[in-house]
Amino acid sequence: LEHHDDLRELRRQCDIGLTCSKKEAFGRVTVENMLAKMLVIGANTGGTLEIVEDGYNGLLYEEGNPESLVNQIEYTYVMLRELDKAQQMIEQGFIQVIEDFSIKRVVDQVLNLYKLIDSRITI
Repeated sequence: LEHHDDLRELRRQCDIGLTCSKKEAFGRVTVENMLAKMLVIGANTGGTLEIVEDGYNGLLYEEGNPESLVNQIEYTYVMLRELDKAQQMIEQGFIQVIEDFSIKRVVDQVLNLYKLIDSRITI
C-alpha cells in the first residue's frame, strides 16, 4: 500500500491487526488495533505480551518465528468463519483497552509514578 495519513480509515478496511515488533515497549500499536475492533495477532514480547491474553482478547505468536505467525494467521482465517468466537475475542480486546488504556488513566498512572519517584529522591 501507498502511504496513508488516516490509519483509522485504513483499519476500518481490515479484520486483523498484526503487531510484529520485537520490542513494542508500551504496546500502543496493539492498543490501537484493539480500539479499531480488529482481531489482534501480536508477538509474545514487550508491551504486547502484557496486553494480549492468548486466545481471550487476541492471539500471540512466538517472536522471530515466521511459522508461528503463519499458524496464527491461518487459525484466524478459520476462526473468522466462526464469527461468534472471533467477535467475542475482538470485543474482549476492545473492552480491555477502553478500561485499561484510556488517556486519562494512562496519564494518571504516569503522574503517580513520577510522584512516587519524586517522594523517594532526597537532596
